[in-house]
Amino acid sequence: MKTIKRLLGLIAFIHVAAVVYFAKGIMIPIVLALLVWLTFNPAVRWLAKRRIPPALSSFAIVLMLIVVLYSSAYVASDPITQWASNLPNVSAELKSKLILLTAPVEGVIEAGNEIDKATDSLSGNQVQRVVLQGPGLFSTVAENAQYVATTIAATLVLLLFLLASGSHFHA
Repeated sequence: MKTIKRLLGLIAFIHVAAVVYFAKGIMIPIVLALLVWLTFNPAVRWLAKRRIPPALSSFAIVLMLIVVLYSSAYVASDPITQWASNLPNVSAELKSKLILLTAPVEGVIEAGNEIDKATDSLSGNQVQRVVLQGPGLFSTVAENAQYVATTIAATLVLLLFLLASGSHFHA
């Protein structure tokens, strides 16, 4: 009976993990909005005691967060641009420093190549090799930037509604 309970618990855990994994696009903004709401809800309640409507104070807080995020991105854009333009130099320097570590590995790589040659000559059939190339750095950054921007936008919209709701979610 214990093994059945453990197995059912494991199956339930796997199902929950799968649901969370596939729902991460929805869950991340909701969780972030709830965390930021927990941070700023006392300020909204304090301002409500001073007769400032929660809708107005929540709009001001979300606007302030947008300004802070935009300012941070603007300030960080120049160093990030310099880092990206300097990336080929850093890559070459890193390769030159790592050459000491690759020397012992080259023997293993050569042995692997010899094994490949031996198996290719034994099989007699020439197998066509397909090499898949992943997306480039620019497309990866563009896709991630779009994901981050939509997550931030959804989080801010949810936060605005949570803060403007007043004490509906507070005991």
